Amino acid sequence: MGDTARWVGDQLYELLGFSDKTTAEFLVGLARKSTSEENLIEKLKGASAFPKFDVSVIDFAQQLYNRVSF
Repeated sequence: MGDTARWVGDQLYELLGFSDKTTAEFLVGLARKSTSEENLIEKLKGASAFPKFDVSVIDFAQQLYNRVSF
């Protein structure tokens, strides 16, 4: 698992109370395919990836997008 996927795993644990390698890698891939922070946020909302979509999830999405966009 790469550094970004490890970071996502840590964030998932903080946000959801669990971490999963496959989920972390899925979210990294989703972020890489996104065209903007807002696009990633909309994809996460549409996927119902988080049971509680609040400011902490939005912050996570913005940080993730910034980590994968070069």
